[in-house]
Amino acid sequence: MEYYVAESKRPLIRCLDDVRRCDLYVGLFARRYGYMPPKSELSITEQEFRAALKFGKDVLCFLLDEKIDWPAEFVDQGIAADKLQSLRNEISENYLTGFFSTPDELATKVSAAIVKTLKLGTTPIDIEREHRLMKEWRTGKTRADRTRARQALINMGSPRYAAAIKDLLLEAEDVEDIASYLEELLQLSVNSRHAMPILVDLLHANETSTRRFAVFHIGELGLRGKEIPQDIVRKLLELQVDANSTVRAELAHTLGKIHHFDVTIPAVRICLKTLVEDPDERVRERAQESLELIA
Repeated sequence: MEYYVAESKRPLIRCLDDVRRCDLYVGLFARRYGYMPPKSELSITEQEFRAALKFGKDVLCFLLDEKIDWPAEFVDQGIAADKLQSLRNEISENYLTGFFSTPDELATKVSAAIVKTLKLGTTPIDIEREHRLMKEWRTGKTRADRTRARQALINMGSPRYAAAIKDLLLEAEDVEDIASYLEELLQLSVNSRHAMPILVDLLHANETSTRRFAVFHIGELGLRGKEIPQDIVRKLLELQVDANSTVRAELAHTLGKIHHFDVTIPAVRICLKTLVEDPDERVRERAQESLELIA
């Protein structure tokens, strides 16, 4: 509402209009029930939620963890507190709900839920356009032209661009170049089925930094809500015997970031219990943290 300009519509009407026009309703509920307009027993916040249901919108709700300390000035008391608790109970029992304790955790969960619910897709593949963009990316006269071509190729999930990035990765020796190319693959993985196999191939690269970054990016995909297939989880587990401790530490951390299938959980636990006994302190710490997360 802080972005509303002066207009003749009353705030409640404007808020409900916004709900009616939106693609998706995302509700964030902490410890305040919200403003109740005169002659109304419901806050604007609850009326927005009810309107989303009435208009048939997909509803995603996120509730602040009740165990988290919260500033007293942002905590309702009395009737408002009772109404809020009733609303929270209804939401947690009947709708897709997530719980959060920090801004970063909230951002991660909201992003993943939105992508999954709206099933955000790619720009359609157009072979002629892909060919033109590949040429412009390689030989464009200006950096701006090359950057625009690169982003368009990412948006369409271009398999040719993914293959080109893989070739660059395998040739790269500079750590910053490797990180940059892997970031490109991460963007492609959101849009393309071609990038994940490339990341898996890179798990066995000769360069330590390449293996470590590949593990890291698979973990980031998991945090973004992308399902990591069972066979890829098993490929990750092979790195528990990697000669480099930074790779083992990244593996231990990543295993706590991704969703595990029931059939892979026993193997993941065994791997983490092995890493808890690792000679390297950092590996042991991260393995213990991940073991607690999947317990």
